[in-house]
Amino acid sequence: MGTKWTDEQISVINHRGGNILVSAAAGSGKTAVLIERIMGRILDEDSPINIDELLVVTFTRDAAREMKERIGTAISERLEREVEENPDSEISLRLMKQSALLAGVQMSTIDSFCKKVVMENFKEAEIDPGVRTMDETEGVIIRKKVLEELIETEYEKKDTEFINFVEYFVRGKSDRLLEDLILQVYRFSESLPDKESWFKEEVLKPEGEFKGSELEKILLDYCRKLLNEFEKEAERFVSLSLSPYGPSQYESIGSLDAELFSELAGADSFATLSELIKNVNFARLPAKKVADVDEKKKELAKAVRDGYKDGFNKLKEDFFAESIEEIEASREVTGRVIKELVRLTKEFEIAYVEEKKKRNVADISDWAHFAIKVLLTKEGVPTQAAKTYREHFVEIMIDEYQDSNILQEKILTSISRNEGGKSNIFMVGDVKQSIYKFRQAKPELFIEKYNKYGDGEDNRRIDLHKNFRSGPEVIGSVNAVFENVMKEEAGGIAYDEAARLVKGRDDKILNEINKTEVLIFDKDSEIPEELAKLSDIELEAYMVAERIKQLINEERFIKGKEDRKLCCSDIAILLRTNVNWAESFRRILISEGIPAICESGTGYFSAWEVQVMISLLKILDNPHQDLPLATVLLSPIGGFNEKELAELRIKNNDDVDLWTLLNMAEGGKTGRFLSFINEKRTEMIYTPVHELIKKLFDETNFYSYAQAMPGGDTRIANLDMLVAKAKAYEATSLHGVVHFVRYIDRLKKYEVDFGEAGTVGADAVRIMSIHKSKGLQYPVVFVSGMAKSMNNKDSRANLVIHPDFGIGIDNFNIETREKKSTILKKLLTRKLRLENIAEEIRLLYVAMTRAEDKLILTAGLDKAEERLEDYGRDEQDYTSLLKINSLIDIAMPALMAEAYKNRVNLTVKKAEELIEAGIGGLAKKELLRSDITKLISNLPETEEYKAIEAMINKENEYVYPFNEAVELKSKMTVSEIKRLHLEEEEAGEVIYENADVEKTEYEAYVPEFMAEKSEEVKGAKRGTLYHMILSKMNFGRDYKKEEIKEYLSGLVIDKKITDEDLKSIDVIELKRFFDSSLYKRMKQAFLTGSLFRETPFVMGIDKEIGGETEMILVQGIIDAWFMEGKDVILMDYKTDKVYGTKGADELIKRYKVQLDNYAKALRRITGKELKEKIIYSFALGKEILIED
Repeated sequence: MGTKWTDEQISVINHRGGNILVSAAAGSGKTAVLIERIMGRILDEDSPINIDELLVVTFTRDAAREMKERIGTAISERLEREVEENPDSEISLRLMKQSALLAGVQMSTIDSFCKKVVMENFKEAEIDPGVRTMDETEGVIIRKKVLEELIETEYEKKDTEFINFVEYFVRGKSDRLLEDLILQVYRFSESLPDKESWFKEEVLKPEGEFKGSELEKILLDYCRKLLNEFEKEAERFVSLSLSPYGPSQYESIGSLDAELFSELAGADSFATLSELIKNVNFARLPAKKVADVDEKKKELAKAVRDGYKDGFNKLKEDFFAESIEEIEASREVTGRVIKELVRLTKEFEIAYVEEKKKRNVADISDWAHFAIKVLLTKEGVPTQAAKTYREHFVEIMIDEYQDSNILQEKILTSISRNEGGKSNIFMVGDVKQSIYKFRQAKPELFIEKYNKYGDGEDNRRIDLHKNFRSGPEVIGSVNAVFENVMKEEAGGIAYDEAARLVKGRDDKILNEINKTEVLIFDKDSEIPEELAKLSDIELEAYMVAERIKQLINEERFIKGKEDRKLCCSDIAILLRTNVNWAESFRRILISEGIPAICESGTGYFSAWEVQVMISLLKILDNPHQDLPLATVLLSPIGGFNEKELAELRIKNNDDVDLWTLLNMAEGGKTGRFLSFINEKRTEMIYTPVHELIKKLFDETNFYSYAQAMPGGDTRIANLDMLVAKAKAYEATSLHGVVHFVRYIDRLKKYEVDFGEAGTVGADAVRIMSIHKSKGLQYPVVFVSGMAKSMNNKDSRANLVIHPDFGIGIDNFNIETREKKSTILKKLLTRKLRLENIAEEIRLLYVAMTRAEDKLILTAGLDKAEERLEDYGRDEQDYTSLLKINSLIDIAMPALMAEAYKNRVNLTVKKAEELIEAGIGGLAKKELLRSDITKLISNLPETEEYKAIEAMINKENEYVYPFNEAVELKSKMTVSEIKRLHLEEEEAGEVIYENADVEKTEYEAYVPEFMAEKSEEVKGAKRGTLYHMILSKMNFGRDYKKEEIKEYLSGLVIDKKITDEDLKSIDVIELKRFFDSSLYKRMKQAFLTGSLFRETPFVMGIDKEIGGETEMILVQGIIDAWFMEGKDVILMDYKTDKVYGTKGADELIKRYKVQLDNYAKALRRITGKELKEKIIYSFALGKEILIED
């Protein structure tokens, strides 16, 4: 029985003549329809075409290969049926011909097609036909070399404009920022069809008056659009006021607001709008109470008004704080710098092109520019080559059209028949799945045609919205989320009836077991001792592992298969980013007995097996390298242990390297190792690197050893990848181990990573980024790490680029070192921020639509219950959308409503529940034990096995009886003294669980050496960050909230703090400190030169241990102290998260000993008694006096 097509699918398959845009929603059978259309074209009764007359462009090589295979299968199956009926029929003969032509059909990525065009016209392209495409890693190395040489040459010239450019951007000694800026502009220009014109335009933009300029027009249009949105919000405020039980007393105020925004949006020039905005003052809401008003509606109405007022005030602050004269002066300064940046970028491009010519290589992006040269004249007229391709290709089919860019559009349009009135472009895609902005994708191309095309024969649009992949539970959740948040004003496309998913599967009824779930880990919950050392990422991973184990143990129906238990390979975990997340999830899942595989873009060079093999190659090149040699000796290849290496070093005290020591040692194991290395050093001279590596695998049995280890499939895939990379490297102009080792070192230096190799077919949970999951589907999908902040680096960078509005930079005064964001940069930042939000929304759409049967969303939230209440009140209006900062912000408002309707299961997990669920034990110790157990199980059991096992257990269980003395050091910090004091104080306490006792919430102290790297800056690290910032700020002035934000942003730009650091800083906490009475006292002391910050000290104190008194040195740094007349005041900043009435008592208990020691030190420094000892708590927003 044939496939049952929908009416819309049949329209797509049968449409002939004219351009056609197919908007194919997730799971709508797009690929199947595309293949059926191709079959229809080659077997068309009226005007059949040969398959090689089709140009099919796909987004990836894998997609092209899959499509070619599926078309080949379709042709073979149809041919088999036809031959059985009539082997000599016209259709049989035609299918045989198409099968023969299939090998040469142009079904590829746009890059591959461009390369084909260029190689067929290499004279017109003015390139050597022997040119090869270099891989990205080779490109990174060459670009770095060219940049370094360019900047060195510019320094030697001592040109005034270049020196000004350097002083404008460089803060430290490194020129890395200059290189990054030039590369950023170069990479952006590579996606443009005519970059020379764009460069000229950017140089000319800042010239002339602001009034009447393109910038004024763009800015005015943007402000009008925003004011129109504020007017809509004001009208919504009025509607809420007039609704049943609404705050009707607010209606007149809302009407005035709407009229105000309407008047402002009607301003005929930026100068007029500026004058009008300066005089705006919002009326206060009436305070009188009105009967029968729903308080929730009243609060919602207030929130709506606060939202558009805040948005307006920010608009005013960003664009109307400067006069026209100041704007023009700023443009003059920045224009000079941008002109030099464009010049340097063009110089880099010239040098880079020359370097590539020397090596006879090309970037993958070069082929598109070469193709433009072949297909279009400088005036943009199609060449004879373009006309030849136009005559050959009857139809151009573009898959994943939403990910096309302007350059690709121009190339394909140049060979289409549009100009001849016989449109022949077939475009298929889904703008809701456009997630490649970082590759310069332009979803606006799709949106423009989506809005323009209609039902006619030419330029026709057909929507495929039936989803055959997902069950009704998944589709219901997807529709609920995106009809709320995917709006035309935030992304260019509305999630309307035409965009909504419609169930295409034959599931008859909703299945309770497949109901969408939301799992929230409460990060503020008390962390049990067993999990205390785990990061927030790992705790969320444990929550996911618990749910996976439950799912695996259930009997579940897998769509399209027989009833069976869910397999691990049926489950995927999708992450916003793999960095820090993927490996943590994999490690935790494996520790819980769940096989898992990371589809990661990083981690290759840090994999143990790769490190060992690269170290082996390094010592074959030069054995006098201690670290690589030690790595190999301690591996199964060398067979040495730490004790043997230590003894080797001890026996000879001469200052010689490890290789020399080995040669001085006696035979046995050492002799065998030396013979092996020397033999291979001889072989490597005439053996290709990839063959040498394979020989090393075989002769050392290292490959088999790696395969027997936990995660063996991934390990051997990594080793196979090393062979493949060596083989690919030898295809370049360089050969041999020496060059290959240098090549690997440069990759590490420039932070290029291949990502760990994937394994196919294993029954394991797949962990991957959302980008990697595009085009895939799984019965059960977890979308995890949803609270991770979205990436706004491009909008906060030193330089911001937008294809339509140009380059934006800050206005920096080289003399005074003052920096202000320019009006253009603020505009570009806002534009990019909105585009980033739109892409983040589309990214979540891709993630959620990967699920076939079951969708589970997970996140870790601070103050979880409070955040969920806020989400429940969020109506996701325009001003609310502008505040989105994570995937959870996008999804939760709608999912909260779904949970209230019992369509979604919402669960908030606390840390102790992970222990109760059976995850407990010392988590990391269990992880290690699990790995060791799996390793031992793969090795033969010897006679000494039991004795060794007993010895290991004895070692593990041994407790040293004099731990107290071990804790005592001859020199300690004040924090260590404080920790010992707390341990003594609490050692005898018995803690009872009592529901009636109020628990104090605070963040546990973690010494720096125990603190683990996590994505967020927390605890002691956060405290250090606050201390650093406060030690550098000018205490002789007052600060507004925006001034604090600007100062912090400057620290990020100057690379004093990171983006992750910035996220951990609470500006409101800092503002409360600067408004406090304590700060006023410190400010006064600062102005009189009597405030002292970050004062170091060392002093001796007596400490009693085991009945004996020991003298120890105590060192520390006093945050701040100041003089008020003759009085000495000591103060200390604390960022501990304490709340409620007992918060101050908790801080005094924890830090009294520390401040007492500070006081002793200060008495010795000043010779005076202290008047006050003060803690300032940022969490409580107040100062706490410590009594003696």
